[in-house]
Amino acid sequence: MVQTLCASVFSIALSQGAIQKRIDRVSEAIGPPYTAMGEVARTFWVHYSDETSWLLHGDRQWLWVMANPAVAYFQRHTHRSKAALTQLMHDWRGILVSDGYRVSQYWEGLRQSC
Repeated sequence: MVQTLCASVFSIALSQGAIQKRIDRVSEAIGPPYTAMGEVARTFWVHYSDETSWLLHGDRQWLWVMANPAVAYFQRHTHRSKAALTQLMHDWRGILVSDGYRVSQYWEGLRQSC
């Protein structure tokens, strides 16, 4: 789809390998800012958290988020589990605002339902 878009809209012919190299470069470049966003997110006292699923090549994936007024930090995980929530929150121990999903009900810190 990227090849078709580039060719039809921008008149640029790109091979799949060239597209993949650009994806790899961008992924590497955003690593440090992504890590910094997670660190900033974990400095706030209150977080709103949720997860949503999608299929990636037929496999179910989960996109987890912890958000506050300053930043929304996303993390992809293969499971919708306590381990996934723990990985997202890392060492953060503030007030978790979440829906009624049972994993968030086991949060060891303060919690508010939305």
